[in-house]
Amino acid sequence: AALGAFSSGKSTLINTLVGEKVCKVGIKPTTSEVHHVPVPWSTGEWDIVDTPGLDALEDPAHKKE
Repeated sequence: AALGAFSSGKSTLINTLVGEKVCKVGIKPTTSEVHHVPVPWSTGEWDIVDTPGLDALEDPAHKKE
């Protein structure tokens, strides 16, 4: 799971690891809900989890997540 402040690169890192744009990115809080990304690797399928920024709690949707 990717955890951290908003706009710290969590979604960009996941996109880079997967090799395609599977998570939205932006300079404002973009991820408003927990996003599971299934990724097939040689050792089996992994589930990468993108989370809302931990410091974007003023947004009710982010606070709920």
